Amino acid sequence: MGVLTPEYRQPSNPQETAGAAAGREWCAQAAKASAFQKKFKPLKPRPAGKKAKPPVGPASRIVLEQVSEAAQGFAVGMVLHHLESTGAARRVWVLARDLKAQEVLSQDIAVWWGPALFFPEAEELRTEDSLPDLEAQAERLALLQGLASPPDKLELLLLNAASLSEMVPPPSALAASRLVLRTGQTASLEALVSQLTEAGYDRQPQVGERGQFAVRGGILDVYAWQSELPLRAEFFDTEVESLRSFDPDSQVSVGRLEEGGILLSVDGFPDPANASSGGAADSGLVLLEECIGPDDVVIAVDPEEDRPRVSVWIGAGADPAALEVEDAATACDELPMGEFEAGDFVVQQARRSEFVSQLQRWHADGWRTVMFFNNEGEIERFRELMEPEAMESAVLETHLGRVNRGFSVPSAKLAVLSDAEIFGRYQHNRARRLISGARRQQSRKAPLDLSDIADGDFVVHQEYGIGRYRGLIQRAAPNGLEEDVVVLEYADDSRLYVPLPQAWLISRYIGVGKKTPDLNTLGDGKWGKTKKAAERSIFEYAEKLLGMQAQRQSGHGFAFPPDTRWQVEFEGSFLYKETTVQLRAIEDTKHDMGQERPMDRLICGDVGFGKTEVAIRAAFKAVMGGRQVA
Repeated sequence: MGVLTPEYRQPSNPQETAGAAAGREWCAQAAKASAFQKKFKPLKPRPAGKKAKPPVGPASRIVLEQVSEAAQGFAVGMVLHHLESTGAARRVWVLARDLKAQEVLSQDIAVWWGPALFFPEAEELRTEDSLPDLEAQAERLALLQGLASPPDKLELLLLNAASLSEMVPPPSALAASRLVLRTGQTASLEALVSQLTEAGYDRQPQVGERGQFAVRGGILDVYAWQSELPLRAEFFDTEVESLRSFDPDSQVSVGRLEEGGILLSVDGFPDPANASSGGAADSGLVLLEECIGPDDVVIAVDPEEDRPRVSVWIGAGADPAALEVEDAATACDELPMGEFEAGDFVVQQARRSEFVSQLQRWHADGWRTVMFFNNEGEIERFRELMEPEAMESAVLETHLGRVNRGFSVPSAKLAVLSDAEIFGRYQHNRARRLISGARRQQSRKAPLDLSDIADGDFVVHQEYGIGRYRGLIQRAAPNGLEEDVVVLEYADDSRLYVPLPQAWLISRYIGVGKKTPDLNTLGDGKWGKTKKAAERSIFEYAEKLLGMQAQRQSGHGFAFPPDTRWQVEFEGSFLYKETTVQLRAIEDTKHDMGQERPMDRLICGDVGFGKTEVAIRAAFKAVMGGRQVA
């Protein structure tokens, strides 16, 4: 497949990236065990010139049975390590049972082997006015386009098993429709503009949405359907002098490129923006399952239904379609010591002693036992608790990495433990797509979600005031092409047609009480006066706030003492490593607490960005200073 950049760079979870491939060594070692080598033998690459014979049913597949759910990502990693050891460049399809399993496998495989290409499932638009997720569609198109060429190394594609039944644009057609620009290439700017116009791209003064392009002198900006960021090409006469990606909001360049691709429309199926969710009736589309190559390896993980192309079956039970007797030689079991609730490992001496005894039995039998921790603080805390047990260091290896649950692999004599099970601190699997600050800012200007607005609902346009929503229609644009517009009704039965890319200017009307608002009149200036009155009220309120702040600045409070050893140990036990902005917020908060002036600080951040971790540190410091916390 090659490289997705610069067309679509799959966003990653920072926590997942920090611990990426932390368990490669142990997973690769387990894959070399004789029981697994025997199982994986049919996966050897075919000799050059010999025609590939893909699996045709359960009789020819590899079955890994009795693999606990916690170890299924590890089992996938062992298959990948075996394939990697053969040196063959192959594409591997990993089929998850559902979307949640796909997310979990993505995080587990990242620990045991490395990041996988995550194929989003097709979006189901539940209402006529629903808007598609262009980020997911761009990601799908970039991945589908890459399927047209054989991989140059071992490549992993992770998807929901149900996605194989989706109709998608043929990868070969997508690749053929890709217009490539390279630095130093000779090209006609006028010809490129004609190509983009014929392909359905919309010419705008400034690029802000996918499917748009803009021309300013010798500069061409294009936001291709499959790209994460728009492309800026600078021409010197007929030569492409430079290529850069840029932020669609600030219009500032973010990186130089040697090559950029633009996906044009392809004859035989719909617009690329909508092709990824087309139905069976759409001409030119193919089943995603038909895109599996003859040399590709297909791994099904605990599937709900059987598929004939599956090469490797991994499940907690037995393969219902398998013809052989159940084989437990390659089983991956749950840990015999069970799980600890929060605090149990500290206070229950008997269970802690049994835990140590189990580790020593494994060690005596020649097992290798490793325990993964989220941070150094957890490792230090664990060592303090284990000091009275006088356990040899060789009995248990410790390593940084995110493993949610432990398991054992008897045939490889390997046991994997997780600090989450010992300390009773389980982490929620965070969504793979964490929106960056720039993308979050962009989402504020995303088209309005019309699925929550019914015909006749009151809305507010930033420039024209209160109106009624009257639906979404198609209307001829100034360039002669059809465009989607939002229709708003104002006083005197006036109509305002707002292009869909500008729908971020519209918001729902939120009033006080049950009084029905009056519609504004287009062009009468009343809405402008209303906004100015609101601005005056804001300044008046700000004046009151400034006066209140002046009183606070002149007051006296309690200065908390410096951090104690308990504070340091408490902060070292947190699961996640602090981000730069978290560290700054913690430092500023502690500095304020050490002053005699009353603290006046507000910690702001989006959901899941670590506000609580900042607040709980301040609360602990207050308690250590002899004060109560409410």
